[in-house]
Amino acid sequence: MTGRWHIVVLAAIISIVTATKGFQMWLLFLIAYLSYYLMVHRRRIRMDGLILVLCLLLFYTSSSFIHHHNVTNYSSEQTSFIGTINSIPQINGDRLSFQFKTLTGEKLQTNYLIKTEQEQLQLEALTVGMKCPLQGKLRKPSPSTNFYAFNYEEFLFYQKIHWNFHPETIDMQKCNSSSFSFRYALQTIRQHGIQYISAHYPDGSKGIVTALLFGDRASMEEGVLEAYQRLGVIHLLAVSGLHVGLIFSALFFLFIRLGITRERTIDLLLILLPMYMLVAGGAPSVIRAVCMTIVVLVSLRFKKKLHPLDGISFVCLLYLLLSPYSLYQLGFQLSFLISFTLIVSADMVSKQNHYFKQLVTVTAISQLASFPIIVFHFYEISWLSLPLNLVYIPFISLLVLPAVFLTYFIRLVSPLFGNFLLEILDRIIVYSHSGLTYLNDLPFSSILFGQFDIWIAFSFTFISFVAFLFYERKVAFNRWVILIGVLTSLMLIHFLSPFFTGKGEVTMLDVGQGDSIFIELPHRQAVYLIDSGGLVSFGRDEEWKRRSREFDVGKHIVVPFLKAKGIHTIDKLILTHGHYDHIGGAEALLDQVKIKEIVYAYGPVEGDFERYLLTEFQQRGTDIRFVKEGMGWAVAENDFRVLSPQGNEDSLNNRSIVLYSTLGGVRWLFTGDLEESGEARLIRDFGELDVDILKAGHHGSRTSSTPPFIDHIQPKLVLISAGRNNRFQHPHPEVIETFNERNIPFYRTDEHGAIRFVFSKKGLLHIETAIQYKQEKRLPMR
Repeated sequence: MTGRWHIVVLAAIISIVTATKGFQMWLLFLIAYLSYYLMVHRRRIRMDGLILVLCLLLFYTSSSFIHHHNVTNYSSEQTSFIGTINSIPQINGDRLSFQFKTLTGEKLQTNYLIKTEQEQLQLEALTVGMKCPLQGKLRKPSPSTNFYAFNYEEFLFYQKIHWNFHPETIDMQKCNSSSFSFRYALQTIRQHGIQYISAHYPDGSKGIVTALLFGDRASMEEGVLEAYQRLGVIHLLAVSGLHVGLIFSALFFLFIRLGITRERTIDLLLILLPMYMLVAGGAPSVIRAVCMTIVVLVSLRFKKKLHPLDGISFVCLLYLLLSPYSLYQLGFQLSFLISFTLIVSADMVSKQNHYFKQLVTVTAISQLASFPIIVFHFYEISWLSLPLNLVYIPFISLLVLPAVFLTYFIRLVSPLFGNFLLEILDRIIVYSHSGLTYLNDLPFSSILFGQFDIWIAFSFTFISFVAFLFYERKVAFNRWVILIGVLTSLMLIHFLSPFFTGKGEVTMLDVGQGDSIFIELPHRQAVYLIDSGGLVSFGRDEEWKRRSREFDVGKHIVVPFLKAKGIHTIDKLILTHGHYDHIGGAEALLDQVKIKEIVYAYGPVEGDFERYLLTEFQQRGTDIRFVKEGMGWAVAENDFRVLSPQGNEDSLNNRSIVLYSTLGGVRWLFTGDLEESGEARLIRDFGELDVDILKAGHHGSRTSSTPPFIDHIQPKLVLISAGRNNRFQHPHPEVIETFNERNIPFYRTDEHGAIRFVFSKKGLLHIETAIQYKQEKRLPMR
């Protein structure tokens, strides 16, 4: 079966997905390839077919067993636990997090809010493997509350974690070392190594040193890490085959020079490799590299030749058999797909007679293979990725990586000389990171595609393999023309489809305690964003409380949503008023999306952040338009009228832009943070104001959505944007009672997540919510 076990891997993937998610239409691509393979190799169809059937049964049975037993033993009423710290504790400002393994063997994702700076110092003594009694509350992990967003609940489920645990306190005196565990001992070594680097290395280089030595990126600066990711060189920070090869080649040479026989050397390396896998973090790339090295060493030890494609197939199959959920990890997908592709393309690389040509070929193949997966997950890819990899691959692999290992071990022996070498290395790393962040900040440094449909992603993968085949066989030019024509057609279909669809949408994003509403007109005639959200932080003024990576609504919710939609340009950014929970997220849009025009409430611009934001947008060529009652605009059949402000309001909330819109015949009223006096003026000035869908003012505050106002506009549906467990207790029970008494249905972002309305010229088509997906309501609207 030389070089043929890859088809068994495809069969395993089909079984795992079917067992854990049910049959998916995209599996037809894999089934089609397996059918083609069996037809081409008819002489082996019985043997290959039998192996495929056995593989399908084995992986379906094992995955089903694991999936059906992936359940919790606890309920939310349980408050007391005894267990072991199962992962390295991470302290980030006033937040401590780790995995806690209870006596029943179930893991809890533990998050603790540190109360004082003294307690923070004490908790730094926590180590993996400590046994502690803890009391606290169990909460279900939050599912994805926005469309296209990261699904935290699913992420934990694939790690067999079903609860977020929030301890009331952590008493260090009650925590002690548990009985000896070889795994915990190795993780403790890893923890101490990370802590050593954090304490003794300069800020500019300790992040990359920790990443390259121990596979931990937690101390990487957020801007630098983002630059590595967006520019397509993030793989250089992963512990992979390069690290394993460097370390164990050096050990092999050292053991041989010490007089140890070749056989005993291989035996020693086979013992050390699994240990290194744990110390280096156990990421998919580490596991793949270590297991492949083990396979190679075993074949050398027993003098058996093994086809590389068979070797990586065996590793992949064993990995998936023991951990089927790994299939859904991005690291697993990229690591194995790129490795498979490079092995298949080995002849293409070997034909290049120069190192630089080989580097270009390997880089191009890796980029082409990873392209569909990268775009599917991140919606964009940097056009600088290929040239940067040509520079950074030799830079990291030939200079930085050996220097990192060298300075680390020299500093352990001779701190003075080690610090001298480290100072040189630090300057090199700081300059290289500055270059990356500069390139990342350049306008249009990345090509935005938006989210691929799954069939387009597989089509691109198929075209990539056909291109490799054409290159190896040196096919005629006309075949290349056909392939390029198919590729171009797919690109055009993907990019132009929004401009040909007659459907528009209004999506209220879940931005917590804030507002952000996305509007896209049919045929993408215009794209608007009403407010951008913004997280108002409380009580983190003290230095020790500050987190290295703070959550930013604009950066982590609004921008990814726009990228997933493939939005390059926003025609109007409508900022209803100057409160941070409505405009704070707009700062993240500055260098990510082109804003043609900002629509702002007429009146004085009083806040410092307001002035800064408007100035920054104006310097980037954005038009600033101040609007008040009586202004408006129209696009085709879609009308927008400004009902407020007048400019002389008594408060910033009542100066909110109130927008009355007709979209697909459905009448909308967007009210910002309008309060009772503002609502009273609308009642007085607009005798007839028929509304189908109301965006409730001020997050459902009791000072808004007053009964007289609701009776006046008589909405058929209400939207409330409010944060979960917010300190203001929005929406207020009196407001909810107002809606319930009038039998007005309502959606809340704190309960339903993001809410999407799809409409056309014929009216409202359907409603979807992120948490209760594809929930449809029939409303009495045109």
